[in-house]
Amino acid sequence: MTVLVVACLLAAGLRFYQLGHVPNGFTADEAAHGYNAYSLLVTGADAFGRRLPLYVDNFGDSIEATYIYLIVPVVAALGLTEFAVRLPAAILGLLAVPAIYLVGRQLYGSTVAGIASLLIAASPWAVQVSRYASRAAFVPLMLCLVVLALLHVRRQPRHLPLAALTICASLYTYSSLRMTVPLLLASALYLLRLDVLRCHRRSALWSAGILLAGVLPALAHTAGEGGLSRIGFLLDPDPLSWLTNYLSYFSPQFLFLQGDPNLRHGPAGFGVLHWFEAATLVIGLAAAAAPRTGSSSPGCCCHRCLLLSPKHTTRSGPSAWRRPLPCSRRGGSRG
Repeated sequence: MTVLVVACLLAAGLRFYQLGHVPNGFTADEAAHGYNAYSLLVTGADAFGRRLPLYVDNFGDSIEATYIYLIVPVVAALGLTEFAVRLPAAILGLLAVPAIYLVGRQLYGSTVAGIASLLIAASPWAVQVSRYASRAAFVPLMLCLVVLALLHVRRQPRHLPLAALTICASLYTYSSLRMTVPLLLASALYLLRLDVLRCHRRSALWSAGILLAGVLPALAHTAGEGGLSRIGFLLDPDPLSWLTNYLSYFSPQFLFLQGDPNLRHGPAGFGVLHWFEAATLVIGLAAAAAPRTGSSSPGCCCHRCLLLSPKHTTRSGPSAWRRPLPCSRRGGSRG
């Protein structure tokens, strides 16, 4: 627990210090989030007059409104400032540290959990995404919460509805999670087996109802004009490009040398991982896939789901805001 406290203090310092001034400037997306939050606070509607929307228009892009709702109470308390708009992202980034610690402890033990929490606390990618008012700040925390809920259900299948609620919540935070979380759910159902679900039929039925109610609005949005427009922008029609884009996420240039060329997604001259994690990442992933671990172990299934996520095939190439950071942190800490 001492390591976790140190990791949380380190994460807090790297995320909250000069938050309103660093990174320099205030992007158009951040300003739009702040204005929509202020509009919701004053009128109960977004900037376009839609009352309590699940999605808001962001310069022609229909995005999840959850982060904007988090800004509302902060703006009410602190006023409409750069610090207030960015504060929820910093808090989400801080909460990801104990979350990944809990995941690591359940999968691999306290030593690995402590190392993973330190790595994510000082990760160039995680620090950067926690200092921008962006929905991407949800990704590490929500992935860890979904994994924790599914691990808990493996021990207590009667708590399936809790996992279903967590999964539904994740679908309304950041678009890439709508491609990754279903893989985690499918993996969990495979590990649970049908005989376990039959023994807890009532919980399974409640969970199915919760998932149906939670997934339908997200599917309706994805199939609507805003969702299809985003899919058309991100997905390249050429299958060969899918493979090229997927492999680009594992290039040394992206992982350790230059990182994301978009300076909003990472500090210039830094990869999304520290250079010393090159060796530990390989060792950790090899250990996770070793025969003694078992191909059906929860840890192995988590790594596979995150690595195989279709979000890596988007046409914009390697994006630090769409990579499976918790997976790489757990893999690196195992090494």
